[in-house]
Amino acid sequence: MTTEMVLSMAFEIQLTLDLLRYVGHELGAIESVSVLSDPVF
Repeated sequence: MTTEMVLSMAFEIQLTLDLLRYVGHELGAIESVSVLSDPVF
């Protein structure tokens, strides 16, 4: 493997991890908001 291929793979992995972290953060925020907005019986 060339250095270029390794770097591009590492970059793609980093982007994927950032995206997953962002999605997880958004889902967590949505969950906490829905829990807060649920009426308490």
